Amino acid sequence: MSKAAPPDPPGVIRGPDGRIHQIERVADAAIVQVYADGFDTLPVEDKRLVWHLSQAALAGRDIYTDQRYRHGLAMRDVIEAVLRYPAHVAPGTRDRVERYAKIFWINNGPHLSSTSQKIVLDCPPDAFAAADFANDFFAAIPALDGHAQPARQHDVHGVAGSAGAKQNFATGQMD
Repeated sequence: MSKAAPPDPPGVIRGPDGRIHQIERVADAAIVQVYADGFDTLPVEDKRLVWHLSQAALAGRDIYTDQRYRHGLAMRDVIEAVLRYPAHVAPGTRDRVERYAKIFWINNGPHLSSTSQKIVLDCPPDAFAAADFANDFFAAIPALDGHAQPARQHDVHGVAGSAGAKQNFATGQMD
C-alpha cells in the first residue's frame, strides 16, 4: 500500500505537468521555480557557457546591490550569517530575519525595487547583541561607518531600521 504524498505547503502552485512552479509568496512577490528543460542534452561547450553566464550574473548581482545602497553587501553578509548559525539565535529573531532576508534578496538590498521604500527588520536592537553567533564571521566583515567590531550587530540593525519611508513586513504597516 503506497502512502499519499503530503499536501503542498501554502503558497505552492503546481503546473499542469505536476511540477512546482510557484514555491511561495513573500510580501507582494512570488518565488518561482524555473526549469531548464533540455539542459542535459546540450553540448559541453553550451553547458560551459551557461555556467560562465551564471557566474557573471552572481557577480553582477553583487555590483548592483552595492550600487543601490552602500551598506547593502555588508547587511547581506550579516543576514546570511544569522541564517547560517541558527542555533545561536532566538527562534523568533531567526524567523524575522529569514522573512527579512527573503525580501532583501528579492529586492537586492534594503529598499523595495518598485518604490525605493526602506524595508525594516522587525527586531529589537538587542536581538543581535544577545545572539552569540558567528563572531569570527563578523570579524571578517568591514565595520560599517568605521565602527569597531563589538558594535557590529547594532550597526547593522541600525542601518536596517533607520529613519525614512519604510514598511514593516512583519506587520504590513507603514511606519
